[in-house]
Amino acid sequence: MVLSLRSPSNIFIAFTAFGDILHETGNIVSGYLVFTSNWVLPLDTCFKYQFIFTFGTALSSVMLFMTSLDRVVCVGIPHTYNKWSKSTIVTSGTIFSFGVPAMFGIYAYLNLEEEYRFCKVLSELPTFLLRIFFFFGFMFISLTLLFYIVIWSLLQHRNYRHSKQMLRSITAVSMCICSGWLTSMLAGAYFLFVKFADDYNTVLYSGLPMEISVALNYPLLYRMSREYRASFREHLRSITCGFLFVKAKTTESQVMAVS
Repeated sequence: MVLSLRSPSNIFIAFTAFGDILHETGNIVSGYLVFTSNWVLPLDTCFKYQFIFTFGTALSSVMLFMTSLDRVVCVGIPHTYNKWSKSTIVTSGTIFSFGVPAMFGIYAYLNLEEEYRFCKVLSELPTFLLRIFFFFGFMFISLTLLFYIVIWSLLQHRNYRHSKQMLRSITAVSMCICSGWLTSMLAGAYFLFVKFADDYNTVLYSGLPMEISVALNYPLLYRMSREYRASFREHLRSITCGFLFVKAKTTESQVMAVS
C-alpha cells in the first residue's frame, strides 16, 4: 500500500467513503419504495428504514470537516503537528465523527413525531432536528471549504517537500466536492426555514448536487492523485486476482509519507 495514504487525513477519507456507501445504499432503498408506490410512510417506520443511511450521510459530512481540519493544521503548523501522536489524532477524530451522528439518531428516536413523510435519507428525522442537522451541516461544510481555501493559499506560497502535487490535487477535488454538499445543504435549509417542500420531486432533487459530488469524488481522486491511483489499482488487482492492472514497482516518490 502507498505509505502516504496512511496519514490521519487519508484514514478520515476512508471513513468518508464508508459513510458515502451507507448514504448511497439508502438511495437504493428510497428508489425501491418509490417504484413500489410505498414512499409515504409513518415517521417511526421511515426511521427503521433510513436511520443507518442517515447516519452514513452525517458521518461523511463530519469526516470531510475532520479531514480538512487535519490538513490545515498539518500545512499551517507542520512542526507542531509532527510532534503529535497520529494515533491520537485518528482516534479523537473518529470518536467525534461517529459521536455526532449517533447523538442525532438517539435524539431522533426519543422524539419521533406522529406524522407521515416521503421516506428518503434524512426524512426520518423530526422537523426540529432536521433543521438542526442542516444548520450544523451547513456550518461543517462551510468551514471545510474555508479550510481548503486556506490550504490552497498556503501551498501556493510554500516550498513543500512532501507530496505537494498530491495535496494540491486532493484540495482541488475536495473543494469541488464541498461545493455540491454546500448547495444541497442550502437547498435543504431553504425548504425547512423559508418554504416547506410539499412534493416528493422537490425533496428529491434538492439533494442532487450532493449526490453528484459523492459520485464524482473517487473518480476525481483516481484521475488527479498519483498516490490514490496507485492504491486503487493495487486493490483492484488484488480483488480481481490480477486480472485488472499488472503489478508495477512502486517508486520512492510514490511511497514518501505525508505528514
